[in-house]
Amino acid sequence: MAQVLKRIRDRAARGRELERWPLPQPEPVDADSSLAADDAGFLPDLGGDYVRLTALYPAMSATDCLGAIGQLVGSWEDSRNAYLPSLLVLCRSAMETAAKTIWLLCDDSRDVRRKRAVGLTWSEMSNQKSFHAIEKRMYSGLPDKDQDPNYRDLQEHIRLFLNREQILTPVSKETPPNDTRIVINAAKWIDRHLPPDHGEELADDGLTLGAERIYVVSSALIHGYKWVGDYVKVPQNAYALAADGLAASIAMADCAVALYEAQAQRRGSPTSRARRYPERIEPTLNAWSTMYGSQ
Repeated sequence: MAQVLKRIRDRAARGRELERWPLPQPEPVDADSSLAADDAGFLPDLGGDYVRLTALYPAMSATDCLGAIGQLVGSWEDSRNAYLPSLLVLCRSAMETAAKTIWLLCDDSRDVRRKRAVGLTWSEMSNQKSFHAIEKRMYSGLPDKDQDPNYRDLQEHIRLFLNREQILTPVSKETPPNDTRIVINAAKWIDRHLPPDHGEELADDGLTLGAERIYVVSSALIHGYKWVGDYVKVPQNAYALAADGLAASIAMADCAVALYEAQAQRRGSPTSRARRYPERIEPTLNAWSTMYGSQ
């Protein structure tokens, strides 16, 4: 048991090293980077940095989840509760969001990356519409709602949403896989492009099987399925599962950050970006940057 607990603590600390990557605010990409070229002339009416922001947000969410795990594990000394279900749910979120960044950016075709950026946004829009409908129902019975600044903010959000929907409707899109498949697809891509210095979180035989295993278990925990309890009746088994969840989520998040940095930094001369990512990511970043150009 002591060895398993040490693995969890060590991995939680490694995961937390990613927390500062997007803070205090994301760094601009190099002007002559692959990501800058992806956005050059693409959807200027939506800000001119559409691919960059669509790829960045999920990776930021992943690093935030790992930061929260670091906080949670760090609190163990003051608590009798290890919060293992919550830890595994955060692992799932980190894997899934990191996988979205990987899926979007991994293809070496600029046209495909643009289509995937639009496809990711488009896949979210029905969910956002539902949120707008709920918000409007909340205000529907309120007198003088037109004078409420929060309601006016909602109206502005809806206006911007409809404008974005109109702009994106004719644009070519690639529909993303469902949440399970996007994790598996990202893991398979990593296995085909195995990082040169992948550390102990990424097994020599790859990430796919371990990521799929943890994703299924953590998804069951999110939905309150009791079958997971059949496999964690022995405390050491529960902690071993948490250690495996951390390994898979850190490997996926490391690769998402490395892939983003590989395309955000210029090749052939020093980057203007501050290096806020852990040193362990540098070899992967350098290896993968050769696949992407600014032309």
